[in-house]
Amino acid sequence: MPKVVTLDVKTSVQDGMPHSASTSVTVPKRDRYGIIPCMAYFPQTVASTRSPRVSLQRPIPIDFRHESGMVRGDLHVVSATGGRARTSKPVATGSVVELLMGTKDGPVRGIVEMLKARQMIHGWVQPFRFLALADDDYDRLKKVLAQ
Repeated sequence: MPKVVTLDVKTSVQDGMPHSASTSVTVPKRDRYGIIPCMAYFPQTVASTRSPRVSLQRPIPIDFRHESGMVRGDLHVVSATGGRARTSKPVATGSVVELLMGTKDGPVRGIVEMLKARQMIHGWVQPFRFLALADDDYDRLKKVLAQ
């Protein structure tokens, strides 16, 4: 069983103004020295400004890893603050999970919060929002948004 650390993420918007609220996120350690990769990019959501969405011509494979397993899907819509994937089963609303998506420039890993899934004829539409991304992962995400 992998060792885990707790990362405090502060995000909240009330009455259109940013506020602080702590959420504990448990993420697996990644190297043999017990050092977790730096998560330097924390997307800020502002209620009055919506991040532009990009509908992908070719869906990107995506994995949501959580305590009880993994859910695979295809990313269809993405923005700097989150995205929407099609999955075979839903991940619980409010769950904080690890995301892994493969892009032509390399993998994008991050911590995301799962939003309310909707059942469709062939599976589920699962929205999510980014909580934390490393600098390199954010750079790869920006390349996907620029396509």
